[in-house]
Amino acid sequence: MSDSLKSSIDNLAINLEQIDQVYSNYATQIGHSYTELQIINLIFEIEDCTQKKICDASFLPKQTVNNVLKKLIDKNLVLLDNRTHKNKIILFTKSGRKYAEEILAPLRDSELIAMSLLSNEERNLLTCLLTKYTESFKKNIDLKMEEDNDY
Repeated sequence: MSDSLKSSIDNLAINLEQIDQVYSNYATQIGHSYTELQIINLIFEIEDCTQKKICDASFLPKQTVNNVLKKLIDKNLVLLDNRTHKNKIILFTKSGRKYAEEILAPLRDSELIAMSLLSNEERNLLTCLLTKYTESFKKNIDLKMEEDNDY
């Protein structure tokens, strides 16, 4: 691997880790773990949110999501809609929705400000290149896994 490619991969990894660290630090400051904040955000964003949808979107194990949901239920932030026995819908309580809006607003504002500092061309380039890299990475790792399974 060339030094230039290695340096690019290292720089990308460092930047992605720094973004994760910003979210993690914010979560800690407001008394949550990164995972709890991530799940609160997903409940807020996903229509008809279920534990399965959270697992699919976050790649978190079912048990981890379940443990966080139990904590949020105990804190009266969310409840489970028991109208269906399978795939119960996760709903914010009235106070839970207000709380989620309050803790997510600074994140949304900061994301918007950071993105607004880029020109429209830079925003398009950023998202286009990250999408291209992600798709290529996924495709290649999937191929490697298939090759490994052939042995």
